[in-house]
Amino acid sequence: MRRSNKKRLIPLALALVLALVGAALAVPTFQVVVQQVGQGTGTIITPVGSAAVNYNINWSTLKVTSVDVAFDQAPGDGSVVQVYIYDKSDTLIGEGQATISGDTTTSVTVSLTTQPDLLDMDHVQLIVVGKEVSP
Repeated sequence: MRRSNKKRLIPLALALVLALVGAALAVPTFQVVVQQVGQGTGTIITPVGSAAVNYNINWSTLKVTSVDVAFDQAPGDGSVVQVYIYDKSDTLIGEGQATISGDTTTSVTVSLTTQPDLLDMDHVQLIVVGKEVSP
């Protein structure tokens, strides 16, 4: 390689390095802290392992009026039990909620605000929301 070609490559290489450094500095960075559930300052305790659901039906109209929920362990005083009933196309057709009263209560009856037809039901979703506690 000739000496004149080397002199041309040095400024070109320097410009390329400066362009790369400038582009790297222009990209913002974000720091995201991820932690496992229960690894923070408080501990999340969920005593409930399973639940049984029984439907209360008005046989003259074939409407589900309420749902009896029985837990294997007491969810705790102030816990809210939410029941959602869906049809085969995953459309919500019935819902209701009830609050647990007492630390040893293991069952609750949830009255449905929207009463679905028994023949339209496909599956139920049960959510237990624990009482908020302060540290």
